[in-house]
Amino acid sequence: MLIAPGCPMHGVPVFPMVLMVTTDTSQRVPSLQESVVKWDEALSSLRAVLEGWLEVQAKWAQIAPLFGPRGVADQLPLEVRCSPAAPKG
Repeated sequence: MLIAPGCPMHGVPVFPMVLMVTTDTSQRVPSLQESVVKWDEALSSLRAVLEGWLEVQAKWAQIAPLFGPRGVADQLPLEVRCSPAAPKG
């Protein structure tokens, strides 16, 4: 198989070109692998942070009503009646 007319590599068989590109690329593979490893580590750390944040958000959604107006009094009415310092209302 040959390159199309008009191409600077016209007349050069494709296989040697592929071999040339592969050889050139294989010399850069170690630095590319290092880069991929660094990105993988960074993305893994980011994923751990986001998963932790989602856990915090889920827990906050469960307790958020306690911090609203009269939240504790509405959630724990028996305890509020028994407490002398509890707001009445």
